[in-house]
Amino acid sequence: MKLLAPLCVLLVLGCAPAPAPGSAPALPSSSSAVAPGTDFALPLGQSRTVAGIDVRFDSVLSDSRCKPGVQCVWEGDAVVAVSLNGGEDGRKGAELHSNHRFPHIADHAGHRVELVSLNEPADEITLRVLPTA
Repeated sequence: MKLLAPLCVLLVLGCAPAPAPGSAPALPSSSSAVAPGTDFALPLGQSRTVAGIDVRFDSVLSDSRCKPGVQCVWEGDAVVAVSLNGGEDGRKGAELHSNHRFPHIADHAGHRVELVSLNEPADEITLRVLPTA
């Protein structure tokens, strides 16, 4: 009987779903350091420092993206406002588009800040910061 409880715990833990093959790797948490070139999640109203640049997700200015499960004529676009602070460029605001037909990169302090994606319900962005060549 004493072995039954630990055995039940192991059975329950062993039944947790494994990550799907080919699924995206986990993004760094908001408390971990982000290396340049690494995709990272940034919730609305939060900021992270990457390569000496403080990046803040200020707001969603517009969102005309096609909603999941709906057939649309075009994929739409969302525009997010970010604040960039640091380096020789000081503080700067930028508007980045989710549709890469439009500006989705902002240059700041020798780096490129790229909007990779905006989640649904538009409360978290994924960014990548790379040094400019």
